[in-house]
Amino acid sequence: MAYSMVDKKPYQLTDGLSDAVSPAWDAGGKYLYFLASTDFGLSSGWLDLSSYDRRTRRGAYLMVLAADTPSPLLPESDCRRATRRRATRRPPSIRPKRSPQKLPVP
Repeated sequence: MAYSMVDKKPYQLTDGLSDAVSPAWDAGGKYLYFLASTDFGLSSGWLDLSSYDRRTRRGAYLMVLAADTPSPLLPESDCRRATRRRATRRPPSIRPKRSPQKLPVP
């Protein structure tokens, strides 16, 4: 659950069937990070129908909080990746010079 200060009401963010813990907002407030276990019910006392101990496994999840915010996990097209790579490449005059490496003599 998250409480909106603007709307003055709570919002359920997960489905309620998984055990979501350790929420953390990103610095910009666009994403919510949390850990969740979808097999938690198998080992909780009130639902456990067996005597087997099961280890609870959690995965890291990211939630995009606004509909107009792009997900940082969406796959990129090859064209977009190449454009971004070209934009971050330094011009030849700024690249650091590498000194030749000496190979060991046998």
